[in-house]
Amino acid sequence: MRVFADDRPAPGMFVCVTIRTTRRNDYGLGIGPTDEHGELVLLRSELLCQAGSPAALRALRCGHPERDFAGEIVVRPLDRAALERADTAYRHYRQTALYSPEYAAQLQQARALLEAWLPCTLRSEVRLSACSALARGETTRV
Repeated sequence: MRVFADDRPAPGMFVCVTIRTTRRNDYGLGIGPTDEHGELVLLRSELLCQAGSPAALRALRCGHPERDFAGEIVVRPLDRAALERADTAYRHYRQTALYSPEYAAQLQQARALLEAWLPCTLRSEVRLSACSALARGETTRV
């Protein structure tokens, strides 16, 4: 995956990866930050590890990202509001969820970078390997 701000690589940014499922709710996963080239790599094994337990997925009424996969993956760069929600979720769930030690600082850095680029258009590009799923990136004006 790659993230761009006004067609320039966007280092330090986060994205929401939505796995469309056949169940009530799709499975969403926030990942990041992008590297100095605006790139992120998400492996299938990492995705399934972060999906958590079947009980957690049932509590969220989410389909399992593999067993209930509907064939589509959507990647959307996080805008200011989404970064704020991610920070709020971190503060609320940091005692019970797995976060890297750098997560809060990385979110703050992403927010600062985005503020410096304003106004801009954030865009993501997605490339899948060894998968027949439909994958698409989304664009948002910030």
